[in-house]
Amino acid sequence: MPVRERGISCHVVGLVTLEGALHALKELPDPQAEREARLLRQLAADGEPAMGRSAS
Repeated sequence: MPVRERGISCHVVGLVTLEGALHALKELPDPQAEREARLLRQLAADGEPAMGRSAS
């Protein structure tokens, strides 16, 4: 899969440890969050390493 350079994200990502697991938290507008969730699901379905979505 080719990697596209897009530059630095304007969204701050916070890292939190909860019950021994590391979570990355990012607040996004709904359309962008839905797009990211679709991409993560597709990567996982293709057997590629991808972070999961834990909440909506």
